[in-house]
Amino acid sequence: LQWMPDPHAALDELCRVTAPGGLVAVTDTDWGTFTVDHPDPAVATSLRAGALAWVAHPTLARGVGRHLRDRALVDVAVRADAVAIGAWDPDDPDQRDGPLGLPLRTIAAAVPAVDRSAAADAVDALAEQARAGWFAASLTIVTSVGRRPG
Repeated sequence: LQWMPDPHAALDELCRVTAPGGLVAVTDTDWGTFTVDHPDPAVATSLRAGALAWVAHPTLARGVGRHLRDRALVDVAVRADAVAIGAWDPDDPDQRDGPLGLPLRTIAAAVPAVDRSAAADAVDALAEQARAGWFAASLTIVTSVGRRPG
């Protein structure tokens, strides 16, 4: 949903086509929670800004439960799970962009132009840090479930 032009319309359609008594379940990433351990906090903040600019609706996940409730679904439950990423092999061809599920180079390319080269350098520094055995990043995955009244 975070990539769709109109995720709220998609959620509305999910609610509409769900059979009475059926469940609507959505899991998505809240990129507003993205952090990466970098020695320079300003660089980490810049990469977070890149993540927020890279995704069309970066914080949509945190409001899905409310949206389901507003569409008259019942028994709405929301679960937020912090995901810690503690390893990255930047020399693995499948991880050149970043750890699986976390495309750091793509995110750095979305950093506002004034900070973009510093962000790219920061990813290179993170890659070197990972080669030396240290990498830490986290973000939150949010799952929202609601039942259509039957």
